Amino acid sequence: LICLCLISIMPNQYWREIVFGYLAMQLMLSYFIAGWVKLINLEWRNGRALRDVFEFSAYPVSESLRLLANQPKLLWCMSWIVILFEVLFPLALFSKTTLHTFLFIGAIFHLVNAFLFGFNRFFWVWIAAYPSLLWFQQRIFQ
Repeated sequence: LICLCLISIMPNQYWREIVFGYLAMQLMLSYFIAGWVKLINLEWRNGRALRDVFEFSAYPVSESLRLLANQPKLLWCMSWIVILFEVLFPLALFSKTTLHTFLFIGAIFHLVNAFLFGFNRFFWVWIAAYPSLLWFQQRIFQ
């Protein structure tokens, strides 16, 4: 929201594009840094972090969903899918189709988290910033 407010007061198109590009970079880095932190964390790499989320979550997780904590192979696989998605996210900028695919997967990811864990604010914040990445990819890789 701060970036969008700043865009409205920028003196010319050049500075509006700088601010909108900054928003796109922040969005991309938010995925990449989250993935990097998970990648260097053993508990994410072995699936234990997700096990703890399902088993001990303070969020309103159903009892049937908590049973996923007893599926170590599934949790390991889910952990690595999230890690790879987040770490590889910057590469999506090199192709329009790949970027659309990554944004679709990201939207589904945030939607599932909203329904399962009540992380609904993440859904709206990230989705609202997706147009900046679409613009940025087009602007940089024309």
